[in-house]
Amino acid sequence: MIRTLPSLLKRLAHYGYLDDTTLGDVDSLSGDALTSVLYSIADNLMARRKAPSWPDARYQTPNEAFDDCISRFEGVDLAPEEQEILTQLRPWGREAYARLAPTFQKRRDDGFTVPALGIAEGDVCGDLAVMAAESLSHDQLRTANVIADRYLEETGDYATLRVLIYFIAYVCLYRALEVVNDPESRLAYLREAGWVAEFRVPYLLIGTGVHGSGKGDFTYSAMKELGGIRIRANVERARILGKSVANTPDDFDEATTEQTYRRMAHITGLLLEAGYPVYIDGSCLTRAQRSLLRNEAEARGLAVMIVSFEADQATLEARVAERQRKVGLPVEDGLRILSEQQARFEPFDDEELFHLVHLDTTQPDANDTLVALIRENVRIPGTTIPIPPFS
Repeated sequence: MIRTLPSLLKRLAHYGYLDDTTLGDVDSLSGDALTSVLYSIADNLMARRKAPSWPDARYQTPNEAFDDCISRFEGVDLAPEEQEILTQLRPWGREAYARLAPTFQKRRDDGFTVPALGIAEGDVCGDLAVMAAESLSHDQLRTANVIADRYLEETGDYATLRVLIYFIAYVCLYRALEVVNDPESRLAYLREAGWVAEFRVPYLLIGTGVHGSGKGDFTYSAMKELGGIRIRANVERARILGKSVANTPDDFDEATTEQTYRRMAHITGLLLEAGYPVYIDGSCLTRAQRSLLRNEAEARGLAVMIVSFEADQATLEARVAERQRKVGLPVEDGLRILSEQQARFEPFDDEELFHLVHLDTTQPDANDTLVALIRENVRIPGTTIPIPPFS
């Protein structure tokens, strides 16, 4: 049986990340209904952050677990491709653990160490790693991206991504051992472990545009299609304010805005260093704001793309009005913010024009255009894992 999205959802339900009652008819899930199911998975992952997963700790530390999993393949009749993957993974695992030692220690100090993944000194990202490993083993990168996006927005624990790839590779090794007598399944998990361990050059996409320009929808679609992490100015602004949503004029004062962009720049640098592409969903009205973010990539020698999300005035006002009604806030407040943003926008300078592309978000093929522009500008390789069909 070829692994599909329905089979992935059933597997995640088996591991307790999804209620069977929520799952419903998996073969007919699409659109908003599918998004709702994926969000419920993320919500369950968040609820389990402090609860042990795989509490029967066989190992004390992650590196002990990683090394032992590779050693347990000794004596197994492996294909040459599998042998090569394991030969590369052992030094990769040791180097990664040594490089991540300060991060592991800080997460211990911050209370993010819990028994997880069969490891006494595991991490709260354990369930997220299992979800990602299962999603990738089904060639469902988009599914993993949507769930991770929701999880990170709600928790704000972007630092978990520094160790996530390490744990995903470990989960793949663990699963490969579980199916060691099934050559096709074993190969699929080992291929996935090798794939996630490959070095990829990250990039930064800075989305800029006023309220109603469509930047939120389009950065979300690009992240879902291509992989990476989205950082939303409104979410980080609300987190700073201690609110569930920032959508009133008082929330956009100068001091809070400056604090928001500094926080976004800090997260951007952290994610780029961890090897993840970053998508900024923010108005980015001033050159100083755009420069603050751009410097995080340029200081690391990484590609930057600035996308100006644009729409005509009538469309902007209609979108803002609809958004305000959805959250139960006065339409006038949203239109006032739109007007103030338009007045404050600083035109792109010559240096920014080098990185800039314009996107008319009223066009029916705008999303496809954006994905194509990203691929062209930052030369993204394919994101499909070469996994064979297996049951």
